[in-house]
Amino acid sequence: MKNRELLLKAIDHYEVYISQGRAVLKALVAVADENNIATISITDLSKLSKVSRQGIYNTMLYLVKDKLIEKRPSSRLTTFVLNPEELEKIIKYHEKLMQAKSFLKKS
Repeated sequence: MKNRELLLKAIDHYEVYISQGRAVLKALVAVADENNIATISITDLSKLSKVSRQGIYNTMLYLVKDKLIEKRPSSRLTTFVLNPEELEKIIKYHEKLMQAKSFLKKS
């Protein structure tokens, strides 16, 4: 996954989701491979994101609905496919927000 560090920073400032949603999304980005696929158990995702298992399931509803991820259940592990186009929108939102803050500081 390209721009992983920038994406993680952008997610931190993406207040479209509450903190637990941002934490789950960041954990998925952190474990995703170069093909934007994250395969992890819900238990490990809960530990990594510090969000309860129920919080994980609730967050998944929003992330899937917003097309940020596609969830593919399997026997013990769950595969999440991250949508690079939607993740890029988070980066662009973050960049515009930072530009606006910089512009307002100069004014």
